[in-house]
Amino acid sequence: MTAPALPSPPDVPAPLDTPWRGPGYGARLREALLPRRLPFACLALMAANLAVFGLEELWGGSTFFVTLKRMGAASGPSSLGAEAWRLLSAGYLHLGGRHLLLNMASLVLGGMYLEGMLGPSRLLLLYTLSILGSNAALAGLYPNTLMVGASGGIFGLVGAVLVLACHPRTPLPLRRRIAPLVCASAIAGFTVYSACECGQGSSNTAHLVGAALGMGLALTGVLLWRLPWPGFREWRSVRVSASAAAWVTVACLGFGIGTERPWEVREAEAQPMVRVELPGTAVSLAVPAGAAARAEVEDVSEDGSFAHVVYGDVLTDPLAMDVTVERLEEAVPEERMEEETEALSDKLYGEALEPTEEGVRMEVMPRVGTVGGRPAVESSRSLGALFWGARWVFYRGRWLITVEVVRLASGLPASWNWRMLEVARSVVVHEEGEPPWDSCTAWNEGRTGMCPRGPW
Repeated sequence: MTAPALPSPPDVPAPLDTPWRGPGYGARLREALLPRRLPFACLALMAANLAVFGLEELWGGSTFFVTLKRMGAASGPSSLGAEAWRLLSAGYLHLGGRHLLLNMASLVLGGMYLEGMLGPSRLLLLYTLSILGSNAALAGLYPNTLMVGASGGIFGLVGAVLVLACHPRTPLPLRRRIAPLVCASAIAGFTVYSACECGQGSSNTAHLVGAALGMGLALTGVLLWRLPWPGFREWRSVRVSASAAAWVTVACLGFGIGTERPWEVREAEAQPMVRVELPGTAVSLAVPAGAAARAEVEDVSEDGSFAHVVYGDVLTDPLAMDVTVERLEEAVPEERMEEETEALSDKLYGEALEPTEEGVRMEVMPRVGTVGGRPAVESSRSLGALFWGARWVFYRGRWLITVEVVRLASGLPASWNWRMLEVARSVVVHEEGEPPWDSCTAWNEGRTGMCPRGPW
């Protein structure tokens, strides 16, 4: 007995406009262009960068170098030593809104595809390692450059995308590799071109180092080590390492903000003035508390007749004071003060006409003015493209005193401009057995007002 024949399937012709069975063109296009999963790590990194940028604007401005340095910007060999935490915190600071916008767009466009390939934990580890490596290279190659920005970390992601999109072990079909390649190539080309147009060779160095790290880790298979199949849970060791990287980043940013106190930069009143004595002399003056804590003695004579001290650092403090005092053989009498100051002005004017160091330019030539009602020679000069200094030179009794207050050429909050003159007015000379000489009339008459010895 034979089995009955199975009925043949109905003959239904395929539509003429569908060349192959499967999803339609729109679905295939969305599959090729959109990431495989919501990029949680990229969005979290973007939120962190935006939050830090908001604090920059609140505490003095994102283009004010003092604010950036106090919040964790890296600079020089110290970032490779005692202040190594700056290598990581600098990757979350940005110099202005344009810098932030470009980096965040690049982070989302390049990172969302890589997160679909590797997952959030491996992306966060690669981002952190690329920031550390690129900033460490910059600190060694450009010791006088202030380093901020996420470019090193972003180019680590871009370098990895360029390799993994062509890697045979990447668990992606061919049609899902085209968009990552196009985005990564566009980001790399546009960013490098922009840096070249702005003359920022150090930025391109960070880009190259970050990209080299990302490519190296992808080519050696480190990024794909024990990579779980899509839909499976990441290995615990990788998740723990990513969590540790996130917490270390938070600790570096918190340590910088907590120790450097960037909120003191916004208003001069937030930082008290303290009186400091120049070592070995009878001269004292008032300087901001932060600058007083960073005093550096350049030269002091054994007999107390000369001292040169620098208070503060121009990249860390809103104001830095360069003070030199020299004891004369005879005191300048009050009745001859104007005459001697005129002669001093002529001498300093002649010196200002002589060739100076490269980048130093006189803005206001030496001229006779007043400090606290007494004659003084005042002038100002540009110290390179970034710094500006106001200088006062005056006689007080047996002392010739030079006070130069240096600040950044732009970005300084207006409240600090008055502090520059207050520093010069606060000079006090008080030798045993002699009347006090200073630039504050109230101190001479009643020892009241803004010139008392000790903290203000």
